[in-house]
Amino acid sequence: MGKVDFCADFQRDAAAQITERGYAVAEVSKRLGISPHSLYAWKKKFSQPPSGEDKDAEIKHRKRELDLSRFRAAPSARLSHLSFESDGLFQPSAECRRRGL
Repeated sequence: MGKVDFCADFQRDAAAQITERGYAVAEVSKRLGISPHSLYAWKKKFSQPPSGEDKDAEIKHRKRELDLSRFRAAPSARLSHLSFESDGLFQPSAECRRRGL
């Protein structure tokens, strides 16, 4: 049997059946009539990390998530300019009142 050249869309969809839909390589291989070796190669090919501008955007996104998680984890740092009064309401601290904040 000769070598069949599958288009990139077909390869990507076949790899997605394994990575995204959770099908076994053997099952997809048998159903599509292609070798498991090809599926593993396509899985590797289409699961490469983003490069260039995509990689920079991914880094910025992850840094922002990290900053937000730190912000959420430290509520006392966010509320340091407020003081809790006996009536249960947050009021500006004396320092904020002095600064006019």
